[in-house]
Amino acid sequence: MKKVLAVILALCMVCAMGTVAFAATIEGPVTPATGDTLVKTVAELPTDPNVPGGDEDWTVTIPAELTVPWDNENDSSVEDIYTLDATLAAVSTVTVTVAPYGTNALTMTDKAGAELKASIGGDESIAQTGTGTVEGSISAMITAAAFNAATVGEYTGTITFTAVYTNTL
Repeated sequence: MKKVLAVILALCMVCAMGTVAFAATIEGPVTPATGDTLVKTVAELPTDPNVPGGDEDWTVTIPAELTVPWDNENDSSVEDIYTLDATLAAVSTVTVTVAPYGTNALTMTDKAGAELKASIGGDESIAQTGTGTVEGSISAMITAAAFNAATVGEYTGTITFTAVYTNTL
């Protein structure tokens, strides 16, 4: 029985070795491919509250949308808040700015490409140094004259909130 099993195992090994002979051969020009590799660093981060480092974090909360009611008789506006909640070193600051900002600063468009101007007001920027929470107001206002000059429809535009981290080391 041992001899029969030995012969069967030997045949299995011979069959397994034969599959290498059927491997594909690459012929002709090969198109080079590129990819990206993420390179990261790992370090012991400081925990001293007066040194910028690993224990710092911040969260900026912004409104998802500002919907201005259509009104051909009166100027129409909407207001909301945005917040910055920060846990930073005493020498670190996060500043959040709003763009565009000012009178008729935002050009909104509808699906056909028609334009409607909106004024963006409130707090153009907020900042937090160290640990704390700060709120800023953001408003969008459209004049009755602008509404009267536009075709009734849904107009959209984008307001950008930019967070910048700095430290004074």
